Formats: sequence, structure tokens, C-alpha cells
Amino acid sequence: MVDSLRAARKAFPVIGAQDSGKLVLTGYSQGGHVAMATQRAMQTTYASEFKVSALAGMSGPYALAMLGDAVFGGAPNAGGTIFTPMLTTSFQKS
Repeated sequence: MVDSLRAARKAFPVIGAQDSGKLVLTGYSQGGHVAMATQRAMQTTYASEFKVSALAGMSGPYALAMLGDAVFGGAPNAGGTIFTPMLTTSFQKS
């Protein structure tokens, strides 16, 4: 990631682009982990070169069907009593 950003910064003048000065790292699924690891590296090893403005590392809603089957099929667990209302509310608001 660091090398990619360095390459992009070098290419900006060639393509007539400009850096806004704000660096936002994002990633989804395994990319969320990569984004968080990149932020850590930029805050420690590369702090003089990069300043991260924001991070949005996300994960997919994996195994929702399995959770629903367990909760509504007669085998609820402690997580189901918390996560099911949260999921239902988030679906309604989406």
C-alpha cells in the first residue's frame, strides 16, 4: 500500500492530478484488515511521510443465514439476542 501511494504521488504531475492532502484508507472484507494494518504502519514507520485523515475498514455480514436459522430454529444463543435486534434495526434503516 505504501509503495502504491508513493507511485500515485509520482504519477500525479504526469496526468495533471493533484493531491488534496487528505488520505482516506478504506477496505472491505480482507481489505478492511489491510487498511487497518496500513494505517498502523503509516502512524509508526511512515509517520513523517503519510498523515491518515480517516479510516473505514469494514467487514461483510457473514453467516447471517446461519445466525437466523439458529435463532429462529430453536437454538438461540446469547449473541443472537443482541445481534438479531441490531440486524433487524439496521435492515429497517437501510
